Amino acid sequence: GALGIDAVVAGEVLVAGSRREFAIRVQQPDGTVLLKRTYGGGPADIAVLQRKAVADVVAAINVRVTAADRERLRRVPACRDEAYADYVDGRALLNRKDIPGNRAKAEQAFGRAVGKDRDCVPGLLGLADSLWSAFTDEGPDPALVDRARQALDAAAAVDPDSPSTKRAYAVIYLGTGRPEQADRAILDVIERRPFDDEPHRLRAEILGRQGRTEEARNELRQAINLRPRNAANHVSLGNSHFWAGRYGDAIHTYIQGLAIQPDNMWLKTNLAAAYSYNGEPRKAIALYESVSDKDATMMSNLALLYFDERRYQEAAELLTRALALEPRSAVKHGNLGDVYRRLGREEDATEEYRLAARLMGEQLKTD
Repeated sequence: GALGIDAVVAGEVLVAGSRREFAIRVQQPDGTVLLKRTYGGGPADIAVLQRKAVADVVAAINVRVTAADRERLRRVPACRDEAYADYVDGRALLNRKDIPGNRAKAEQAFGRAVGKDRDCVPGLLGLADSLWSAFTDEGPDPALVDRARQALDAAAAVDPDSPSTKRAYAVIYLGTGRPEQADRAILDVIERRPFDDEPHRLRAEILGRQGRTEEARNELRQAINLRPRNAANHVSLGNSHFWAGRYGDAIHTYIQGLAIQPDNMWLKTNLAAAYSYNGEPRKAIALYESVSDKDATMMSNLALLYFDERRYQEAAELLTRALALEPRSAVKHGNLGDVYRRLGREEDATEEYRLAARLMGEQLKTD
């Protein structure tokens, strides 16, 4: 439904002495139950039961898997039970990192998973993803890049052939100015996971960085074909239109995404930006002002619209609040400098420009 999902898999585990029982339920958003089954046995049976449960779930949701996928599904899960529960919490939070605070909570959950099982590959990959998100979304801090790489290298040491590990390397290659290496890594992932939409979305970003815009858009169309109700695919396709200056197409795509996931903050932020660039600033302002829990990007973008309307004091207040959330954002410091100049606060403006230049210099060292 609103989350853009096709089915929900839920379960619970009961422990009675040496016996383990776990119940699995697969249900569609409309309430239709696709699978409801209980598995039980002793400790020696757990691996077999887990593989049986995975096979039943795959059959129930009717997803396509490759021979390599089937081989991986036959293996014992890569984390201890207590660590895997934290990993699942972390991934759910990171999947909605457009909600303020979720990214930091996800990092904490992945940290707990790795603390309970240092060889938990999903937890290590999740930790790398959350640290990299902090670097890209909250401001350039080279220490975050180092920590993300350490978590990723630890995952690769345990499971070097994992497509998820290769995908994570592709993300860091791209973000550190190595798009050719990123493309090689993600093509390997696509070959191993031909039915997964996320690698196509990432490859589109890689191709876009190389100026190969039409190829990038084709990758995004493939992603949407594979998973049409994933709002993230509509965000990426809309962004592709936006950066090409096709603001009408971007608006149409973002609206399609919001029909799937009405509370997606990125879609609202980007739709408002597209309205602004399309010569419809009042629509943009109305959309931003309708959101009560604005994130830093939304506050910053609204400040720029206020700036254009000469509402400089309101713009300064919004940018100050945004920088309280993201103090290492070079762009926001530079924008605040512009506002201070219009308010006649030249010394404050100069200080904001110095901060922006220093932070941008740090980012250039990484990428």
